[in-house]
Amino acid sequence: MPASSPDDQFEQELEIFRRESEGATQFFYAYLAVHATVADHESVHNLLNQAPLFWNTALAGMQTASLIALGRIFDQNSAHNYR
Repeated sequence: MPASSPDDQFEQELEIFRRESEGATQFFYAYLAVHATVADHESVHNLLNQAPLFWNTALAGMQTASLIALGRIFDQNSAHNYR
């Protein structure tokens, strides 16, 4: 199989970057949306407080997932990060 062209390699790296940044954005905005909804609607706040361990775990997971995705984007030792 012939080596891919520089243009093909660039497109592959760009797609990796797109997926990682999209994932980080989705997790972060989901985290923010839950907090904004709870702040604006006391009924939602009361509903989430019926299972606080679940919601705290879910929110922590969203926050962690966004930070991990950002870490992959900015990892200086990654094969996808050219210095």
